[in-house]
Amino acid sequence: MYFIVYFTFLSHSRHTKLFFSNTSIIDASLKKMASSSPL
Repeated sequence: MYFIVYFTFLSHSRHTKLFFSNTSIIDASLKKMASSSPL
């Protein structure tokens, strides 16, 4: 998992900022769903 992310980081360094911003948005939405769920 982390190796793939690291490899992507090296291969597409110019897209890194976009990649991390997208994962931040996804992570935030997942946390929002998790906090609103009855579990």
